[in-house]
Amino acid sequence: MLVVSYQDVRPEAMTELIDSFDGGMAVTLGKMDGLHRGHMELVREIVDHAKKYNENHRSRRGSVVVSFGKQVYRVVTNQNTPVLSTLKEQELILKSEGVLPDLLVEYPFTPELRDMEADCFLETVLRDTFGCRFVSIGDDFCFGHMRRGNAAYMKRYGDDHGFETSVHAKLTEEGRVISSTAVAEEVTKGHMQKATAMLGRPYSVYGEVVHGNHYGTGMGFPTANQVPAPEKLLPPNGVYLSRTYVVSEGKWYESISNIGTRPTVTQDTVRTCETHIYSFHEDIYGKEILVELLSFMRPERAFCTITDLTEQVMADMEMGRALHRNR
Repeated sequence: MLVVSYQDVRPEAMTELIDSFDGGMAVTLGKMDGLHRGHMELVREIVDHAKKYNENHRSRRGSVVVSFGKQVYRVVTNQNTPVLSTLKEQELILKSEGVLPDLLVEYPFTPELRDMEADCFLETVLRDTFGCRFVSIGDDFCFGHMRRGNAAYMKRYGDDHGFETSVHAKLTEEGRVISSTAVAEEVTKGHMQKATAMLGRPYSVYGEVVHGNHYGTGMGFPTANQVPAPEKLLPPNGVYLSRTYVVSEGKWYESISNIGTRPTVTQDTVRTCETHIYSFHEDIYGKEILVELLSFMRPERAFCTITDLTEQVMADMEMGRALHRNR
């Protein structure tokens, strides 16, 4: 899977890959923030479509996920709205799910793209940029100036211009439509199980392990510290039951994590994700990890002494072990 961020200049590697598929591309496109269950249904369809096409034709067809990502929020709302998933997290999610399109691209959603007429959008993005021959979208997908293009419009256009359109109804969870906005609302409230139900997997935080102040090591429980991307949406400060994927090892480990500013030991206001991985003694500084936040355990709080903090962390670790056993 080739992963590219397409900003001002079209990546040469992306062009070469698309051109190598003489049967065109199967495409899904949209905000793709969080890659929730609805998004994954679309991604699975284009990957399966390309595979079946290649089994039955002499020409080759590729698959591409086009993610408009955080730029949608900035252009549409004029705000830097936090995102559920960065491009790197989307890559790791797809790999962990075993759903591998040929290309994952973060496409620039600009004011010019927003204001294109619907047919120009389809020509510029689907036809000219990605060589679309099959597209999978949700039934609420809109595009073009004043959102005049919709699923029916795309289907009519595709029938006239040589690509097939597959339209999917929105998925629901307990009667609620699954959307990036709905997932974000639950994450913001710390309702991690509800977010998990809509995502189809636990909410995760990706980052490189950085050096902290080593207070945890000094107290007997070393932690892996991450400083999440500035645009990443984090749940409320507190301690969470978690599971940690060490990318270089390709392995998952049981853990507990603290989201917050560590008020007992520092005056820093930067929010971090600090994770204690059970029975783990490897040096992973500088390495990438993905931390899944399974459930909220308690709020973050300041303690009067380091001894009080140590006692609470030990209690958290014991509770975490018990919760993992019960899972």
